Amino acid sequence: MEALEAAQTLAARGMQVTVVNCRFLKPHDREVLKEVAEGHNKVLTIEEGAVVNGFGTCMAREINDLDVGHEVQVRCLGLPDRFVEHGARDALLRDVGLDAEGIVTEARRMLGDAVSSASVETA
Repeated sequence: MEALEAAQTLAARGMQVTVVNCRFLKPHDREVLKEVAEGHNKVLTIEEGAVVNGFGTCMAREINDLDVGHEVQVRCLGLPDRFVEHGARDALLRDVGLDAEGIVTEARRMLGDAVSSASVETA
């Protein structure tokens, strides 16, 4: 939900993004992962789990092992490697940068402001 909201915000700013809903780590859909890596030079993973050795780390390793003909930069957003206070989910996501605004901020850092449209896919 947060990723789709972020994608809509980025699209309104003229930034091309693709959202892939990864329901589980294993088994992951290698064909979709290869399509994403072949079609993009930057990938931002988002998870509500620990970023250290989490989903994003695994996907970064998998992408690195693919032969896609170009380098793919991967950044991982997730729970930081520190204690996160208890609270309402919305407030906690905002505090750790996993709300739509935090995702937009990180995506803009990766992409800059140079591209034109957005595609949103779910798999």
